[in-house]
Amino acid sequence: MKKLFCLFLSVFLVLNSCNEHLKYKYAQSFSHKDIGEIIYIEGVELEIDEMIMRPKSVTLIDTILIVTNIGMQNFIHRYDIKNKTKIGESISFGSGPEEMLNVQDVQVSFDDTTVWILDSRKQEAYQYNKYDICISDSPIPLQSIKFNDYFDKMLVLSDNKIVASTLNPENTHLSFYNMQGVLIQDNCDFPDAGITQTLYERIESFLGDMVFDFSTQRIFFAYKQTDLIDIYDIDGNLLYRSHGPDRFFSYMKQYDINQGVKVRSESGKTRDGYYFPVVNNNEIWTLYSGKYFDREIPNYLLDQIIVFNWDGKPIRQYKLDRPIYTFTIDVENQTLYGVSDDPQFVILKFDLKK
Repeated sequence: MKKLFCLFLSVFLVLNSCNEHLKYKYAQSFSHKDIGEIIYIEGVELEIDEMIMRPKSVTLIDTILIVTNIGMQNFIHRYDIKNKTKIGESISFGSGPEEMLNVQDVQVSFDDTTVWILDSRKQEAYQYNKYDICISDSPIPLQSIKFNDYFDKMLVLSDNKIVASTLNPENTHLSFYNMQGVLIQDNCDFPDAGITQTLYERIESFLGDMVFDFSTQRIFFAYKQTDLIDIYDIDGNLLYRSHGPDRFFSYMKQYDINQGVKVRSESGKTRDGYYFPVVNNNEIWTLYSGKYFDREIPNYLLDQIIVFNWDGKPIRQYKLDRPIYTFTIDVENQTLYGVSDDPQFVILKFDLKK
């Protein structure tokens, strides 16, 4: 028994030592102590006249909360947060010309007049008048763009450039397209820590969420399987990379099943990183986990928010009294609206001015 214990201890120390020597190229490391004291904020339920159903994400456009749902006949449900009422639904499930199969992203355009919505299964992005998305139950697309690649995330950067993280193993980390859906630039490398990975493990290891700031012309990319954030310019040049606060690395495992490939998280090895970054004035607010993946116990409800500036520096950290899994921010009134399902689906309102 003593020999077995010593062997286990030796293996643990070797693995821990190897992990300590890993480092992402070009990354600056930080810890919780570097951010400062935790700020605690309390949320209250937003009482609306009709129960929200199965929210996937939320986007605030003026005073209208656009809630993207899954498993519903209509993807978009709209709520007036000022009057606390549901005002309608739109974009039905289907393969028709004005229907969608999977609403992935909702983004207000750079000129604040239109909204872009990505259907990841159709490989198509649709542009709508902002007023129509907020008011109409039958919005008509102004235009659509068809892509050859499947996207995980997409952002429209200007009237002639789109950036996306694709699921094509032949592409680099970020790919750039013109408004006709043609690939025009593909030279943005994946983060590198010297870890050997298959092409599919690499794609899954570095999936994430991203936002774009039109004033600074910068892209913020938050990784889901490692506590890493990147900031790029509009041409895909890496400006800043920050690793922390727990400084762990992605661990995804590929399995060959029935002549196919499947990549999945491993309980006790894979950890969750950052989720749903939101631009709030000249800052980026993002949910943070740090928890180990457990196939038996879901860990998607999060109560930590870390705030970064556009130089990639963490500047504050918050602790929510009730955990959420997605959120948006009313920038003018400094109010955060988050979604929780504990014990049922509810929208929580956090006053950031207190």
